[in-house]
Amino acid sequence: MPRFVLTSQLGTKGTITGEEAHHILRVHRHKLGDTIAVSFRETVFSAQIVGIADQAIILELYAEAKDPEPPIKITLYQAILKGEKFDYALAKAVELGVYKIVPLSCERGVVQLPPAKAGERVVRWQRLAMEAAKQCGRAIVPEVTLPLPLPLALSRDSSALKLVAYEKGGLRLREALSVVRDLSCVVGPEGGLTEEEVRQAEDCGFIPITLGPRILRAETATLCLLSIIMYELGDL
Repeated sequence: MPRFVLTSQLGTKGTITGEEAHHILRVHRHKLGDTIAVSFRETVFSAQIVGIADQAIILELYAEAKDPEPPIKITLYQAILKGEKFDYALAKAVELGVYKIVPLSCERGVVQLPPAKAGERVVRWQRLAMEAAKQCGRAIVPEVTLPLPLPLALSRDSSALKLVAYEKGGLRLREALSVVRDLSCVVGPEGGLTEEEVRQAEDCGFIPITLGPRILRAETATLCLLSIIMYELGDL
């Protein structure tokens, strides 16, 4: 069953407006009395449509479902990739359970996004994140932030465990993982992170880790890294 995102909740009543309401009524053709799955913040509900007016849907929330969210909050610092590669990495990261995605501007990045286009691009990325979250039944839609230069982004991070994927080696991922409530990880661009960027990451407390002896595509590295983390933490 597709899952939709509430605009607001008050007790056992919920409201959906805007594009999401249009999608429910015009695309899925739901009507009064239908039961749908919805989420609000970090809670998932079964709900019945009890009112429709002016592109607003009123719902009766009557059953709270099992929380599908991972036991750990992961912030992904993902270098901006060329073409659809970033879209792919973003969607798969959402499917695998990341909590937040920070696009990174890196020295060797093929794409250097002009600041004037950043806001428009983030709106698109956030929409992709919502679509991926709905498709895989997430209780939340991960936030996609404005792109930041790597040194600035990592200097602001406060996660308990910080990892940076580096093709020249580091700890095995299993060795780096521990029982933590949150972690952050960095995946570089097509050309890889520079030694200076890795040093900057280390200065911010990030631990270099290896994803094996073979060089992975940037979008593959994201999928590999998050899959291993979720498996090791018992969420896959």
